[in-house]
Amino acid sequence: MAEEKSLLDEVQEAPAGFKVSPGWRVGHLKEETITKSGLLVPAGSEKTSEALPLIDVDTGQQFWAVASGAWKFIWPPTGKVVLAVRESQIIAEEELSKSSENGQLPIMK
Repeated sequence: MAEEKSLLDEVQEAPAGFKVSPGWRVGHLKEETITKSGLLVPAGSEKTSEALPLIDVDTGQQFWAVASGAWKFIWPPTGKVVLAVRESQIIAEEELSKSSENGQLPIMK
């Protein structure tokens, strides 16, 4: 009985969140607006077909993805609106250089 109670306590203390399915990536925008279709887009770029700059919810790393077929929802641990995109829709990703000489910005792929 004590073991069952301990297990329940652990479950209640587990961080809230959604499971990210294999082949998908979840990210949020620094600034966001909503289109008529409900997709998030960077402010001022509602009419472009460019990839959205997203920030990975787990790593904080920036990546760019075409958001067709994306899922929009609230990410429970942060309460931020996020987009789940297929990894096949990612067209570029921030690559942090291991040695930053002269305070240069990270290298982008």
